[in-house]
Amino acid sequence: MTSAQLEAIESIEKELTTGSNFQAAELQVRAMLDEPDTKNDIALHVRCLRAMAKSQYQHGRASDSLPYALQALEISVQNKSHTLEAQSCLSLAIIYRIISDNARALEYGYRSLSLFEGLNDNFGIAKALATIGTALRMCSEHEAALRNYDKALQLFQDCGSMINVASVLSNSGSVHEQLTNYSKSLELFNDALLIYEELGFESGIANVCNRIGQIYFNYSNLSRALEYLDRAVKLQEKLSDFYSITSTLTTIANVHVNLANYTGAIEYYHKALSILEEHNNKNNIAVVTANLGSVYGLLSDPVRALENLETALGVFEEIGNRNSAARALCNIGSAHADLSNYSLALEYVHKSLQLFEELGSKSGAAECLRDIGIFYSNSNFEGYDLAKAEEYISRALALFDELEIMGGRSDCHKILAQICKAQSRWQECATHLETYHELKEHIGSIEAKNRAEKMDFERKEAEREKARQIAKAEAEAELRSTQLLLHRVLPQSIADRLMRGEKVADYFPQVSILFADIVGFTPIAAQMPARAVLALLNHVFAEFDRIVEQHGCEKIKTIGDGYMAIAGAPIECPDHAERIARVAQEMMNDIELPADIRKHLPPDAIFHLRIGLHTGSAFAGIIGEKRFVYDVYSDAVNLAARMQSTGEPGCIHCSAEFCHHLQNRDESFVFERRGEIEVKGKGMMRTYFLEGAR
Repeated sequence: MTSAQLEAIESIEKELTTGSNFQAAELQVRAMLDEPDTKNDIALHVRCLRAMAKSQYQHGRASDSLPYALQALEISVQNKSHTLEAQSCLSLAIIYRIISDNARALEYGYRSLSLFEGLNDNFGIAKALATIGTALRMCSEHEAALRNYDKALQLFQDCGSMINVASVLSNSGSVHEQLTNYSKSLELFNDALLIYEELGFESGIANVCNRIGQIYFNYSNLSRALEYLDRAVKLQEKLSDFYSITSTLTTIANVHVNLANYTGAIEYYHKALSILEEHNNKNNIAVVTANLGSVYGLLSDPVRALENLETALGVFEEIGNRNSAARALCNIGSAHADLSNYSLALEYVHKSLQLFEELGSKSGAAECLRDIGIFYSNSNFEGYDLAKAEEYISRALALFDELEIMGGRSDCHKILAQICKAQSRWQECATHLETYHELKEHIGSIEAKNRAEKMDFERKEAEREKARQIAKAEAEAELRSTQLLLHRVLPQSIADRLMRGEKVADYFPQVSILFADIVGFTPIAAQMPARAVLALLNHVFAEFDRIVEQHGCEKIKTIGDGYMAIAGAPIECPDHAERIARVAQEMMNDIELPADIRKHLPPDAIFHLRIGLHTGSAFAGIIGEKRFVYDVYSDAVNLAARMQSTGEPGCIHCSAEFCHHLQNRDESFVFERRGEIEVKGKGMMRTYFLEGAR
């Protein structure tokens, strides 16, 4: 595998993992698979096949990904590569989990785990454990799923793979969500969300926001549900993750159904449908179409309800989704009942019953039996038959009893009581009514418990939200404090880059540099109190800072009584020489000292500045890690310092380069030729004094 090929496949794998550009990644990997060199390199060929498989299932085409993953496994086994075999088995485990073949998902998951353990590959072991955990979760083996997730979490933490830590936390949250441990679930989802946000992993953020929105939906906190779902869908749109977008849009529609905002629900269902139809995702098209039918039923529009439900049924039958087809048949029967077409309603519900029984779905069968019994108990039905009604309701009751479905049992006893009443079977009527009221009371206690749990959840959520807001405020305060500190010690543009995590190291082809020194400062300072010396320097340098800032230049540092500034960096400008020249001229003006500083000066104290200027190239950047400074360094910096040290008190000493550059740009500046002088490290140089400007 060449370095270019390795870089290409790693880039594709990264895009597929982060969700940055699924479509581009698929096109790239297709092109690589078509290259003759790919098939000659076993490792590259297998990685490309697995990447192609991943691309397919991330586009919602999991069944299309199987041939690629199976081919990758076959090549790995043929070439006796345990590493490639382990990775290929893991890909197959993930795909089988996605298509709900959990038995095979576990088979390949355990096979990959065994291979990774033989290779002592802790990261691979963790990936296998996480995949096995998800397959077990899909089988409702919750405790076993959590044990595998806990092991995977520890290994991922040891490996420092935070993106996988977040993934496992999210999956563990899903287990607790299934167990209705919503507080624990929300805690785990929020932990995962925090990691994804720190990593900037938008696909993960979107997925977790979707799950958090679902929890708030389950707890009827619909405004918070919409808040998180809206954030999820915006990120999914940005990532062009159509499969996830449609799922989130459908959930948003379901929230609007619960808000009785049926118009809004229909709008979101249609948004989901338009995306699904564009990608020809038949199963989900049918699911959303069936949901639309249910909403039209709630709107008392049975004609549109039937139209959508029948369309969905046709697709379910075409693609072989028998469970959804059975549910659609039952809903079509209900729609016909709303139109008083009881014969047709009975026909469809009988078809639904037969299909549910073939599938072994006792709950579905119980619902159909109950509905058939209700039809026969309706005196408006031409086939009105209380004996048949009682037969079907009794069969439904037996299944509801077996499944311990309280609502179904309650409904059946109520209907049986009505049937007995119509036949003057008063004792049986009383028995059924008594059982009905007992069940309603029990259901009421369960609902009360659920309300208490909801209140406890909301209380804990309010506490968590308060803690999050406090932490957020503290983090923002710390950030503001850090920004303020950095802006005080660094140029603003450099501070901002540093806060973004950038490495600051720049090259500037042309800048102008100033060095200034207070002549005779040392002997004068020796006669003054230390505090007065510091006060003097602070006053003078504060004035210099004002001048430098006023002319758009940048102070670099002070060294004792020396001062360094630059123009043209860190923000480049063409007039750097003019700016620094004006700074030098203004610095030469007398600075008025406050009385509390003057009183400490020796009587004969006279201050003069000596300034040096030079133009040239320079490097600039952050020096140090814990105690860092922004500094400029190059031969041009050294030469500017030499101009200052070899200058005259009260004069602005300039190199020939600075003089010629400034005069070519602005003839108003007047220079006096000094002649040639000896400059350390440079030999004889021609220099000038800047006299002023006309």
